[in-house]
Amino acid sequence: MAAVLMFGSGSALASTESDPPTAAPCAGVIGVIAPYGAGQANSTVQLNWARVALDQFNKDNGTSFTISPANVGSTEVDRGVVEAQRLAADEKIIGVVGPSSSLVTKSVGPVLDAAGLSYVSPSATATVLTEGLLSNFFRVVANDSVQGPSIAQFIESSLKPKKVLVVVDDEPYSIGLAKGVVRTLKAKGVKVSTTKITLKQKDMSSVAQAVTPSTNVLVLPILLPEDGVNIVNAVRDSGKFPAIVAGDSMFSLTEFNVPGAYVSSFAPDVSITPQGKDTIKLYGQIFDDLAPYGGPAYVAMEAVLTAARKTCVNGSTTRAKVTKALPDVRLDSSILGQPLAFDANHDVVDGVFWVYRHAADSFQPMTRARVDK
Repeated sequence: MAAVLMFGSGSALASTESDPPTAAPCAGVIGVIAPYGAGQANSTVQLNWARVALDQFNKDNGTSFTISPANVGSTEVDRGVVEAQRLAADEKIIGVVGPSSSLVTKSVGPVLDAAGLSYVSPSATATVLTEGLLSNFFRVVANDSVQGPSIAQFIESSLKPKKVLVVVDDEPYSIGLAKGVVRTLKAKGVKVSTTKITLKQKDMSSVAQAVTPSTNVLVLPILLPEDGVNIVNAVRDSGKFPAIVAGDSMFSLTEFNVPGAYVSSFAPDVSITPQGKDTIKLYGQIFDDLAPYGGPAYVAMEAVLTAARKTCVNGSTTRAKVTKALPDVRLDSSILGQPLAFDANHDVVDGVFWVYRHAADSFQPMTRARVDK
């Protein structure tokens, strides 16, 4: 399925890459492993942003790249493996944007690695993914070694914590993120305890019981928004009202509908970044909504396309060439409000997490933190 959207004017993002060695129009297919429109995969935001990036890149550079989408939700591991195998078997696929979650990335990564495909995620944040587990994985957002301390610093500086309770589920994303939160809070002298749940646990009364009279902050570095909502409801039904702070997987106005909660995000509101204002207008013209937090998918696609264009000869490139070129991709600016470059582990350089407050129908920015790894 190729992207066929036609756009009006939009601001191109500058790259420091030199022109490709040939002027022939470059073509190739980019796989996009992202949710869109069915079952668990009910959000089209990441795919839409990837399409905007691809069509804008084609317009600005005279290229003819297309998209092959793979509809995979954040917990659909088996479906992700099947789709990764499909993309790997298609010789026209020269690179991949996605997957969206750390859980799916951990499972599909070996399939893509074995096929020599590089994959750039806009939202998989688990630290372990860039600690030697996968060879061709890149991401354009900060990992959880940044997110955990960012959340903890916000709690310590803004919420006057007396005692903090951190909820952990049995998914690697949650375990790693919770460790970062707890370690940083303890280092700051904050009293903190943890309690465990399982994914899709029905009865959250155990969490409510763990919230003591002195607990004034409840942290939810867990995977599923539905679990987060059930926890908040159970705690509030028990007559307890601590401040709620959640990880980036809760960053949804609809799925985690908890007005007043604080939620971290690996992405800024691109409608207020200098480079993102024009692009969000363009996005809205095409898709009739703002979805300003899908910007990382735009940048992930741009990174793959930059590597493809750089290595294009006589109108084409290969997945091997794209994989070799990706570590050296540099963007002078991006719609995320900062340049893009990858470190030796394929993590984004100078990654940032933001904290927002859920204000019923919008997210209000609270803080932006840079944390040394």
